[in-house]
Amino acid sequence: MESALLYILFSMIDGLSIFIFAFGSFKVRLRNYWREILLTVLVISIGNYYISTHDSLKDYEPLISITILFLSLILYFRISVFSSLRLTLMGFVGQAVIQGFLIMVTSYVTDIRFNEIKNNDFLRPSLQIISAIILISVTLLLRKLKKHFTTLPNDYTYRIKFTKINNVILLTSACVMLMFINIYNFNNVILEIIFWILCLINIFILETKKEKRDEID
Repeated sequence: MESALLYILFSMIDGLSIFIFAFGSFKVRLRNYWREILLTVLVISIGNYYISTHDSLKDYEPLISITILFLSLILYFRISVFSSLRLTLMGFVGQAVIQGFLIMVTSYVTDIRFNEIKNNDFLRPSLQIISAIILISVTLLLRKLKKHFTTLPNDYTYRIKFTKINNVILLTSACVMLMFINIYNFNNVILEIIFWILCLINIFILETKKEKRDEID
C-alpha cells in the first residue's frame, strides 16, 4: 500500500510540472483551473500505477497518459480542441526533453540502461522529482522574463482552422504520438533527446509565427 501511494505521489508531482509548464508557456492562469488540474493529475497518476502492475499495458503508459490529458482539457477544462492539443504537446515534449537529458546523464554515470531506470524504485522517482523541479523553474523563469504565447482563444470550440502553421502543428503532434507509442522500444537515448529537442524548437517557432501574425487558435 505504501509503495502504491509513493508511486502515485511522485507521478502527481511529475504531472503537476507538465501542467505548470504547458499553462505557463501559453499564459493560462493556473488558479482558474487548480481543482481540475489536481483531479486530472490524480486520475492519471492512479491510472499509471494500475498500468505499472500489468505487463501487457506498460508499453502503452505514455500514450494513455497523453490521451487522458488531452481529453480532460477538452471535456473537463472546457478548452478548445486545438488549444488542448497544443497544451498537451508543449507539456509532454518539455518533460521529455528534460527527463531524456537526466536519463542520459544517469545512464552514463551509473551504466544503467533506460528500462532498468524505469523499473528502479529509487532512480525513477528521483528523476521525476529533479525533472519536475527543473521544469517548474524554467516556467518561473519564462514568466519572469514575460516569455509566453497569447495564441490560445477564450472560446470553446471543436473547430480547427487548417492554416499552414496549424497543419504543421498537427503533423508534429502525429510524430510525437508515434514516438510515445514506441518510446520503450527505442533504445538510443541520444537520438531520442535530439528528436524531442527538435519537436520543442519546432513548437516554439510555430507559436512565435502565430504570435507575430496575431493568429488565435
